[in-house]
Amino acid sequence: FRESTLPLVSIKTPAGGARFTNNLANFTGTASDASGLDRVEYSLNGSNFQSVTGTTNWSMAVNLTAGTNVFRVRSVDKAGNVSSIATRSVFYSVTSQLSLWLAGKGTVSGVTNGQHLEIGRAYKVTATPAAGNLFLEWTGDRYSMSNSLTFLMQTNMYLQANFVTN
Repeated sequence: FRESTLPLVSIKTPAGGARFTNNLANFTGTASDASGLDRVEYSLNGSNFQSVTGTTNWSMAVNLTAGTNVFRVRSVDKAGNVSSIATRSVFYSVTSQLSLWLAGKGTVSGVTNGQHLEIGRAYKVTATPAAGNLFLEWTGDRYSMSNSLTFLMQTNMYLQANFVTN
């Protein structure tokens, strides 16, 4: 006998979009099914599903990685039916110092040398040549010939704006 009603699962905490400054996050929620629950399973950032602690009221402490983390949870009833997947995205804020250098005459806006930026977050930087100079390229951990560069911050990132005399 296989029942046709799917089990239910929900995430209570943390709130969607929550920001963490430490890598441990505790997710909690509830699950239910008329025929009884067999288990509740989670996946973090696309990993394989594995069991959480509890069923009707469940919890799971996970180690986050820098940047956006996607926590997914599902429940399985005793008949083998699998619920829809509940998803919650949270952000683990880890910073690293940016090394930003200029070669030639010009300025850079958007970020500064030595600034601590969040790993995994996008930033935009714009190079402006001084009078009588031209912007040539960005080099370092990213390469671009456009004076405006959008990049995802990474650990110990190095960028250099290169200007030449016109």
